[in-house]
Amino acid sequence: MLFRSQTDIPYFKQKPFEIKDQEGKTFEFILNHHIANFEGKLHSYYCANNRTVCDFSEKDFKITLPYGYSGYLLLESKYLDTRVNNERNDFSIYPVKTDLFSTISWETINEYLKKEITELVKDGIPQTESINKAKITEIYEERPYLLNYIDESDIDIAGFMDKKKLIDNAKKKFDNAKEKIFATAGKPDYTDEELHEAIELAQNELVSYVTDRTHIIARLRKLLDKKERVEKVIHDLFMEKQSHDNYFSVGKNNLWLLDDRYTTYTYAASDIRISEILGEIGENSEEIDIPNDKPDLSLFFSHNPDNPERLKSVLIEIKPFDFKSKPDRKKHAGIQQLLDYVKAFKIKEKIEEISAFLVTDIDEKLADRLKGDDYVPLFSLKHPIYHRFYRESSISIYVISAETIIKDAEARNKIFLDIIKKQNRLHKYIFKE
Repeated sequence: MLFRSQTDIPYFKQKPFEIKDQEGKTFEFILNHHIANFEGKLHSYYCANNRTVCDFSEKDFKITLPYGYSGYLLLESKYLDTRVNNERNDFSIYPVKTDLFSTISWETINEYLKKEITELVKDGIPQTESINKAKITEIYEERPYLLNYIDESDIDIAGFMDKKKLIDNAKKKFDNAKEKIFATAGKPDYTDEELHEAIELAQNELVSYVTDRTHIIARLRKLLDKKERVEKVIHDLFMEKQSHDNYFSVGKNNLWLLDDRYTTYTYAASDIRISEILGEIGENSEEIDIPNDKPDLSLFFSHNPDNPERLKSVLIEIKPFDFKSKPDRKKHAGIQQLLDYVKAFKIKEKIEEISAFLVTDIDEKLADRLKGDDYVPLFSLKHPIYHRFYRESSISIYVISAETIIKDAEARNKIFLDIIKKQNRLHKYIFKE
């Protein structure tokens, strides 16, 4: 029972509205409402024959009121009266589809109901705009690629709706937009509207990719913060061990953590024997002293379209972060490994240019050892990146910490996201004073 006695019943205002079914027949609905400025909860029900039947949330319409407000929303209609079941706990109404008996779906009822409630909260709750803005901002920060797909009707009541429902609605529109673009692919001509939709979708797909990158960066940071400095875990985050491929696609690996240019490789290998790597790029392993050695990461690029056979290479060695004794000496030994790998690849005709990275934890002792070995600290947002150019072999080796990789990757991502976010249709709405 909703009220214990007649004296408990508050004063209800009525807000009538009409819905037309698929046959053009009009049904009247009445929203009985009472919103009060005191702490409590919202009771929201679909009713039939003067009795509450089920909560709005049971029909995929979750609505809440801000702290300090409470009230009642009771929806009634002859349409509901004639479609309540015998137990008086549900209705014979479909979620989306309709038929000869159920001529209006819950989706349609809730769409009209949402419009009426939007007007109520605008009139009755002064903080409505700031509450809406706060919820939209949450989604903006978490999933900026979905912002363009939030329904206009949801924006004015966003702060009172379930965030998951808002996201699900936007994601559904996003997925539908993708399907529409794929369905029209290959047409000889496109309308201005189709071109605009394709450009907007491409922008939001790009934002989705960059947003996913922020989660990868957060995962790497969590590993370091928790001192889970296991080489294999960090290695697999860049690219899964004992794997290789010849083109980049989203989700394959995270080589962009080092530099976005490293996603343009023509061949990439992770923990693969040098002899196998050379075979993949069309070279043999003759004259190689260490054919069975496995560089952590080996990347190859063809940046000259007129001569694709001439390759540039980047080699990456990841050293453990948890050496128990003399860690600086053991980390520094990774430089010699890189020099040996460079020597092995350098003698091959196809490989014109090589640079190398040692990724490790740079403490004070290692920094002193590097400086004593003619390494020069370069600017970075966190710890310095140490660099040395070896004139005799014409190669550059960089020593970089995982902390620096995180900070630099965050900075690149932020710049990109800030540019894209400012082009979003809701950017002015969120940031207007």
